[in-house]
Amino acid sequence: MFWGVGSGVQNNIPYGGEANMKRLLWVVSFFALVTPLAAQNEIPNAGMESWDSTLTMMPHGWQTVMGASRVAGHSGLYACQLVNSPSNGNPGVVIYGNTNNGQQFFGGIPFTERPDSITAYFKYHIVLGDTAFFGVLLKKQGQFICSQWLPIAANGAVSSSFTQVTRGITYIDTNSADLPDSLIVGVICTNPHNQVNNMVWPAGDTLIVDDISFPGARETIPNGNFETWDSAFSYSPVGWYGSSGGPSDTVFSIKRTTSAFAGAYAALLQSFVGDGDSMSGYAGTIPPQDTMTTTPSFKVSQRYTTFSFAYKYLPQNGDSMVANAIFFKNHSQIGGCSYFSGAADSVWTQVNIPITYPSDSTGVAVPDSATISLSASNNYPKGNSMLYIDNLAFSNPSAIRLNPVVPLSGSDKFTAKLNAQSRRLSITFQLTTADHVTIRLMDMTGREINELLNRAVSKGAYTITFDVSYLGEGIYLVQKKTGNSLETKKIVATATK
Repeated sequence: MFWGVGSGVQNNIPYGGEANMKRLLWVVSFFALVTPLAAQNEIPNAGMESWDSTLTMMPHGWQTVMGASRVAGHSGLYACQLVNSPSNGNPGVVIYGNTNNGQQFFGGIPFTERPDSITAYFKYHIVLGDTAFFGVLLKKQGQFICSQWLPIAANGAVSSSFTQVTRGITYIDTNSADLPDSLIVGVICTNPHNQVNNMVWPAGDTLIVDDISFPGARETIPNGNFETWDSAFSYSPVGWYGSSGGPSDTVFSIKRTTSAFAGAYAALLQSFVGDGDSMSGYAGTIPPQDTMTTTPSFKVSQRYTTFSFAYKYLPQNGDSMVANAIFFKNHSQIGGCSYFSGAADSVWTQVNIPITYPSDSTGVAVPDSATISLSASNNYPKGNSMLYIDNLAFSNPSAIRLNPVVPLSGSDKFTAKLNAQSRRLSITFQLTTADHVTIRLMDMTGREINELLNRAVSKGAYTITFDVSYLGEGIYLVQKKTGNSLETKKIVATATK
């Protein structure tokens, strides 16, 4: 999206004559030496406008936690390949039945037989110290009569061609007439107890499964031959991680939404609470597993004083949202800020959080890096809460460098322009006496999008430039307020074809 020039009087600097030429050369030289502090937003993808898209193939009816893909099959066209992704915190698993992706399961598909074994065809490479498993969970009126993880292969086992594996099923209730009413069945290429024991999923496990069935049973496992697949695009925000792991692996906790504060998109963070399991609706510039030992994740070049963002929040069961920003110098934390709220707010709200530097005894240290984490639930989620996030920014509106320019001519002493190529908003204003100046960017309803300047300014003419690539197509207002005046300019952001 590119930006067109809006309404308002343009700068009118006289260029005729030697004196004016000298003044123009001085202005050009000054611009070359001074970089406006507010012209860049160092937060990665701060407007949540950039998203990676991935075409995902999912076996129809089966639930996967990523790590699953379609490959050549045993007897038909396709089979399902499972791969662990330890860096993203995901096991390679596929499950049929209604489950919450945890250690406890609910629901299931209708199933009224009592099979004595389960079988499937596999190719596999299981690393030393690990085991791949069948999962068979049969229930009657919500109570388990069978709950088993049956080993498939273990400890460095390798099969490069499809091999049939059959395992016997045992029941909690030995009454053979006690038939189930529901079934959950699955395959996992790693030990399902690793997560319970706070262990990571080991790298290197790969398992391909096809033609899974219960020998002798009349009822079949739907799509047990993995011939039917669904395709869908998943989106992940560039530079951000979700609860499931890395930037391209955020299916559960981050979704792209067009319900944006500014621009085309915002991020929707969703927590999840199921039967005995939960998942935080996390988004951060570091993976969630790194939040216990927080590390720098992107560079900064200034001693910012404010962290701002826009949000909507729909909590459940007493959840509260949290936003943290931490600043580092030489990998040591020197400052940060936090924001908590448990209040429901269905309309966009913008907050400005003061940043403090308690570890800086000098009061002047400039951080070199930062990390941001956001969550729809603080600590352990209590409900399925939803947090919309947009328009993140670090700022120091009281310390922005103003670029002096040749005094404006004519009656208009305040202009605002959008540059279609650089996507920057250029504001020029002139003061006949020293004054306190506040400049705000707003939408047409008067809702503030960003505070651009807030400081005492000496007499003179100045220009400042801001990155506004986060704005969507539309009409916006730039408001300048001084001690005795209030002026507003209209700008128009247009998309090029």
